[in-house]
This record gives sequence, C-alpha cells and structure tokens, in this order.
Amino acid sequence: MGESPPVPVLPVIDSASPEGALYLNCPRCGLTIMPKARWLAIDHCPRCIARRSSAIKMLRTTSPINPLPPAPWFSAAGRTVPRAQPG
Repeated sequence: MGESPPVPVLPVIDSASPEGALYLNCPRCGLTIMPKARWLAIDHCPRCIARRSSAIKMLRTTSPINPLPPAPWFSAAGRTVPRAQPG
C-alpha cells in the first residue's frame, strides 16, 4: 500500500509578524472584518451586498479601528437617513 500525500499546511496570520494583522473595513457601512488568513480576505462588503445590493470595495488596513466613519446618509440598518430640510 502506498503512503498518502502530505496534507498542505495553510498559512495563518501571525500578529507578531512584520506584516501585522489584516483588517478589512467598509467605507459605507463601517463593517470591520479580520480574516484568520490573508487568503480568506474578501473584496466586497458582505453587509452592503446583502442589505443594499451594492458591491462596495473593502479597504485593507493594519489597524482594527475603522479609518473612515460610515457615510452620514447611511444608517446601520441599511436604510438611507432623511436629510434635514433647509429652512
């Protein structure tokens, strides 16, 4: 009987590595995701796709804090916020 091939080991994020951890931030809704491995990183915000049917590009940062606040016209519930009427 032959030996089975070795199982490949997938790389994981090492917070002590020079690269640091990867955070994905949505500039529209403010969602922050930290994938366990870099190859699991996604390109578009799953919340915006589900709630707004909009493919919003995720921003890649090394900071856990969202670098941009959500757009002022976008609420957390995924609905537009009424703008104040002049006058």
